[in-house]
Amino acid sequence: MIRDYSLLGPSAKDAEEKGLAAAKWYHSDISRENMKELMQRRDLPAIKDTLIYYLLLLATAIFGCFAMGYSLLYTILVGLFPALYRRCR
Repeated sequence: MIRDYSLLGPSAKDAEEKGLAAAKWYHSDISRENMKELMQRRDLPAIKDTLIYYLLLLATAIFGCFAMGYSLLYTILVGLFPALYRRCR
């Protein structure tokens, strides 16, 4: 069975009879005023989330630098003074 999806074809008439062609099924139960209020753009949540993201990124970078610095210092001290390291244990 070949279907004709044009605006004036038999499938369009079937859709009208079933109530699918009208835009009534698409409307939500929210009032227009409420919908406009919900769709208002706000920059504050995005700015807040971006700041939190960058602060966490900075904190992990700082922690990583300290961890690498201490690891490097430990490696240098153990490498330069292996006898001292063995005596202190």
